[in-house]
Amino acid sequence: MTLRELANVLPGYVTLLFHTKTESWNMSAGMVAADEDLPEAYVISAVPIAPYKMEVSIKFKEVAD
Repeated sequence: MTLRELANVLPGYVTLLFHTKTESWNMSAGMVAADEDLPEAYVISAVPIAPYKMEVSIKFKEVAD
């Protein structure tokens, strides 16, 4: 599942706490669904940690040169 697909099935007010191997940040699901500039990423795991909060481990799609 891609990050955008996950964001589209969640209510827009759910806070997503993202992390990769090297960085982390957070955004609401509504912002992720609407952000056209967000690079494509695949969800490795998504775990609810509190009401309206979800920890999401992602991996960005490799760009072929």
